[in-house]
Amino acid sequence: MATIAGSGRSTQLDSRAAAAEAVRIAQAPLGDAPPTFGVLFASPKHDLAAALAAAEQASGAAFFGCTTAGEITEKGLTKGHLAVMVVSSDEMVAQVASATGVKADPQGAARRLCDGFARSAKAAAGRGFGMSSSVLLVDGLNGAGEELVGHVLGATRAFQQVVGGAAGDDGAFKATYVGAGSRASTDSAAALHTFSRKPWGVGVDHGLRSTWRRMRVTRARQNVVQQIDGRPAFDLYKEYAASRGVKLTAENAGPS
Repeated sequence: MATIAGSGRSTQLDSRAAAAEAVRIAQAPLGDAPPTFGVLFASPKHDLAAALAAAEQASGAAFFGCTTAGEITEKGLTKGHLAVMVVSSDEMVAQVASATGVKADPQGAARRLCDGFARSAKAAAGRGFGMSSSVLLVDGLNGAGEELVGHVLGATRAFQQVVGGAAGDDGAFKATYVGAGSRASTDSAAALHTFSRKPWGVGVDHGLRSTWRRMRVTRARQNVVQQIDGRPAFDLYKEYAASRGVKLTAENAGPS
């Protein structure tokens, strides 16, 4: 029994060509082992739907993914490009789903993401795969991500482990895309449900360290921070920027 993962990245500008190249690199450690699933992260400069379709065609596995604000593999960070991970395992089974219209109906989107979960869980348990985890990717700008996670927990089963993150758009804060198969759009979410003999371990080792004092968000609306430590959030942002030698204003706060 074994689980093998490989990663690959590409700096090609054509989305389909970049996905095919990254998948080819990622599959090298797998040898002849068939891929179980894949995940793709791409700059919004790429056509995410086209890249996902090309990745599935190149690998023969179900892919899901989202746009980013930088792509990280063990080889380091790229910006404006594309990266994938391909996983092969005879210790788990997996299914991928996507849903649109998340902001207007997070509960309905969760139902669509988890459609067939109970049947899959029962079938997997019959093969000895009694544990399950879900990887959830969400639109980073629609403000419904936290609510969606709660509904996914309710649409799977008790003590379901849900991990994942929000899509980015290179810091533009205009439109983030999520998809699976050959479909991708804004206000979307995608989920990978895995069923395995052993529970997934979850760890964080990104190397990021705090650069300022500890603070508490004291007012927010969905995913928009309005107040920190009882003060307007932007005032704190300006103070932090000044400590780094940057004069932050409302006009220069966005990407140039």
